[in-house]
Amino acid sequence: MGLRFLLLSHNQLNDGLPEDISQIRLLDAITLGNNNLTQTPAFLSHRPGQGRENDDSLVNVHLNANPISTVPESVLTSHATIDLEGTSVSPEDPVVQRAGEDGSGVAFTFS
Repeated sequence: MGLRFLLLSHNQLNDGLPEDISQIRLLDAITLGNNNLTQTPAFLSHRPGQGRENDDSLVNVHLNANPISTVPESVLTSHATIDLEGTSVSPEDPVVQRAGEDGSGVAFTFS
């Protein structure tokens, strides 16, 4: 057994979350909604949950209601579903569009 859900919503978190989060092997979901994040966390440039038993499963990362306006290219290497509802990121963002076109390991949701 290990940490499966990390709930950090409504904690006034700023940018600079620890990159070690990507090393949590059994992580199914991390909620970071309603904080003060202005960018996607750096740990998403790594593959969250790497080394899991079912390596094809996606980690759910909830970034809703944060003042994030762009998505860096580096998240395309993550293996996550990233919820961007309530952010300033548009479904028309070039990185979001590329994720849907090139079969990367990341999926974005806006609802």
